[in-house]
Amino acid sequence: MKFKKIIAAMSLVLSISMLVGCGQGASQETSADVDNGAQSSSVENKKYEAEDMSKLPQVAKDRKDTLIIGTESPKGVFNPLFANSVYDTNIARTMYERLLECDEHGEPTPRLAESYSVSDDGLSVTYKIRKDANWSDGTPITSKDVEMTWKIMADKSYDGQQDVINGTYTIQGIKDYHDGKTESISGIELVDDKTVTFHLTNYYPFAAQDIASYEIIPSSWYGTLYKHGDCSGLKSTYTEPGPVSGAYKLTSYEQGQEVKMEANDKFYLGTPNIKNIIWKVDTQDNVLQFLKSGEIDMDWVVANNDNIDDVESAGFLGYQNYLDNGYSYISLNQTLPQFQDPAVRKALTIGLNRKKIVDTTSDKYGKVINIPESSTAWTYKEPKETYDYDVEKAKKMLDDAGWKVGSDGIREKDGVKLSCHFLCPTGNEFYSTLLSVLDHDWKELGVDYTGEQIDFNALCTKQIIKILKHIVWLGH
Repeated sequence: MKFKKIIAAMSLVLSISMLVGCGQGASQETSADVDNGAQSSSVENKKYEAEDMSKLPQVAKDRKDTLIIGTESPKGVFNPLFANSVYDTNIARTMYERLLECDEHGEPTPRLAESYSVSDDGLSVTYKIRKDANWSDGTPITSKDVEMTWKIMADKSYDGQQDVINGTYTIQGIKDYHDGKTESISGIELVDDKTVTFHLTNYYPFAAQDIASYEIIPSSWYGTLYKHGDCSGLKSTYTEPGPVSGAYKLTSYEQGQEVKMEANDKFYLGTPNIKNIIWKVDTQDNVLQFLKSGEIDMDWVVANNDNIDDVESAGFLGYQNYLDNGYSYISLNQTLPQFQDPAVRKALTIGLNRKKIVDTTSDKYGKVINIPESSTAWTYKEPKETYDYDVEKAKKMLDDAGWKVGSDGIREKDGVKLSCHFLCPTGNEFYSTLLSVLDHDWKELGVDYTGEQIDFNALCTKQIIKILKHIVWLGH
């Protein structure tokens, strides 16, 4: 990721997500044991089917060939290599395919690549692209498209979120291309139009999955806009993506309102049965209203007792409850002197009642975690230090680190006030609760604290242009 120098994560929350939509059938509940080495917990995965489809609103009944999906407002960056919000990424991934995907068990499965192989020494990975994989304009998807994708991500001028230069493995010659020393990446071998081999400088056990995890873009379209050392011409692809490989094509985008798509009849898995998709902008504050009125067909909803009762009472709505492979977090701007002190960062974590925030907004469907990793990940291990809420311990930690309370009640050290301005998105009860608890807990510690909710896209812009002078709440 590109934002690796400016922020440090703290105060982590894992939640259960609820995908809600129209449906019918019987309810199912399963209990999944998640074994993470250090702990084993039982998590409820519940599938609830609608009980009375006669209650479906007429406006939804009248939609014959269109699916309306609710989404928080995307930024309008539908190029998968540059999308930097989950909302833009969801839309981009409807249009672009990867070489491989992971199934629900974390195992790689074919997508654009019908197969892959790894050399005996683990330093070469070869992908065979499907013969029937074509772009939406009918032209074949080839190894040149894979190469172009990596050239863009490796370019020195690339300002997207993917970091293919500094990682757990390195493609041969990629740094030379990044530095402008070569015009190609020597470690990407175009064996033929439908075969590409990646040669690595070091062994990494998950290289085959990782290399295949990027959406592939069309070289014929992007090649006219991209020059080595200059990615600026690609900005036009944010809302004019050109040929696509996925199930749907972009037809229109109205900022802050909706994104319209139509089925791709050249899709390698066959033309989708649903002709049109509309992504309609909503928020967590109004999503249930839109679902119950039939204005949207499906959306992700925060799982808590009230929301689940509301969905079930509608009669025509069903949902899938599942443990989310993600988490939410607070980020601290370590370019500011007060947050460069580890004692401050730790005290702010211990001095924040994270459990109260989770219990208030998620009931039994969320939990506090203490490392920046989802507990659904196979690599997750319960940490020894849990940062439990303890105001007096947090105050002592700040005292011992030299952050003394002044006559105005604000802590100070070496002329620097322990102050922060906190930003978080609008449109979600979770953030409102977070602000309320922060206002109480951090002021009690002697922090000069103010909080503000702003539009999500404005929040991202503040971060990206690096004029950030705040603590910022960022959601998964």
